[in-house]
Amino acid sequence: MVDIAKNLSGATSIEEIFSQVQQVVFRYLNSIDRLALLIDVQSCGKLVLMNAATRNADRKQQLMADDSWISQSICQQVFAEKVAIQSADTHQDERFAEEHSVFLKGIRSAIAVPLWDENKVVGVLYADASFSSSHWVKEGSEDLSFFSTLGNLVSSSVQRWLLLEKLKSEEILRQRLERYHSPAVVQQLIALGTLPDGRLPPKECEISILFADVVGFTPMSERFTPSEIAELLNKLFEEMLQEVFTCGGTLDKYIGDCIMAFFGAPEPQADHADRAVAAAMGMLTRLEDLNFNHFWQEPLELIIAINSGKAVVGDVGSSQRVEYTALGATINLASRMEGVCNPGECVVSEQTYQLLSKPQMFQPMGKYRFKGIDRLIKVYQNRNS
Repeated sequence: MVDIAKNLSGATSIEEIFSQVQQVVFRYLNSIDRLALLIDVQSCGKLVLMNAATRNADRKQQLMADDSWISQSICQQVFAEKVAIQSADTHQDERFAEEHSVFLKGIRSAIAVPLWDENKVVGVLYADASFSSSHWVKEGSEDLSFFSTLGNLVSSSVQRWLLLEKLKSEEILRQRLERYHSPAVVQQLIALGTLPDGRLPPKECEISILFADVVGFTPMSERFTPSEIAELLNKLFEEMLQEVFTCGGTLDKYIGDCIMAFFGAPEPQADHADRAVAAAMGMLTRLEDLNFNHFWQEPLELIIAINSGKAVVGDVGSSQRVEYTALGATINLASRMEGVCNPGECVVSEQTYQLLSKPQMFQPMGKYRFKGIDRLIKVYQNRNS
């Protein structure tokens, strides 16, 4: 036990931890044929098979490929009731008289102990055999004591591993989220723990969506080299995104020369319309200053459109690629509204206008019909236009 305690203290991965346990169990517990380590990785009450072994090393891959050989009833009882279980012969044990799965899986003897993290159980160390362990009837307490002590040592290593994994996960999430959110929002999301399985689940939100496009970008692309265009967009996006983040907005994506951002998610913002307009005005003012200081080889202009309403916001995509985005008719209308926007101007829909604390900043522009929308949309433009 002293030796394994020393070895486990230096283990930093589940593979290292389990390797140490496996060697000791198969060396000292002759009644054990198979061994498994299960952990509640997500702290959601669901045990996950992390590693398994058998005396026949060739069968390890088979054990890991399918955890159906493990008695889930035994493991769940240990996990839920926080007790150790030992059975010399499950066929004669009254506790398993109704557990048909134990018999179907050919489990004749089993032993399982909880892995503690202070006052809660984070996992189970489980072992079984296809034959009865007759000596456990009289001498089983010694093996159970040994296995329990081993479980306590493993618990410390598992706690350390879970902490390291949490820190790694938070850092990965932080790096990913910083692409979309201001540092303050990123910290809030991580602190709130709103990221099950590393994702922000899609949910319906009230948001204001903003589209900002560079005027005349297509002909500009003909006059400059691809490298020059890339340099322009990188510099411009860096400047404009500061306005989005300053107002607590979320970057959805870059679409060519367009910035798509929204306000009101992932955390609700009652003043999402005001925030979107403030970001838009900030963008236009910042671009004026940049042009005055000869930011680019020629003056640049933006058109900005904002709409408000319901949208589904969250991580959408495949297992290979996930994108945090907003979806719905609210987004489609905002995109269409750019078509009636003049250079250096911001336009908002009537839905956004009604939500503004200072609607006098905007004046009616007219009613328009947009492709794919079967009603007239009243549009407002900022009074500086």
